[in-house]
Amino acid sequence: MKDTDMINRLGFEAWADNLIVNVIEDLGKVPPFEVVAEEDDVTVHVRLQEGQISATIRAYIPGSGWHYHDRVVKMGERK
Repeated sequence: MKDTDMINRLGFEAWADNLIVNVIEDLGKVPPFEVVAEEDDVTVHVRLQEGQISATIRAYIPGSGWHYHDRVVKMGERK
C-alpha cells in the first residue's frame, strides 16, 4: 500500500488523496459503507454516511515519522 517513492514525488497529502480515491472507486454503489485497512505502517479509514465521505490516512514515512491526512468529500449521485 505504501510507496515511498510516490510519496516523495507527489507529497504526502496528494498520495493520501489518491489512496482515498482508489478506495472510493473500488466500492460498490450501495451505501452506507466503511473501509478500515492496515498494511505496511499505513492505516486507511474511509466511511460514507449521509452523502459524504470522511477519510483518514495515517502512515509512517521513514526519515520523517508519522503523517496524518483527513478529508471530507460531499458525494454527488453515483452512476
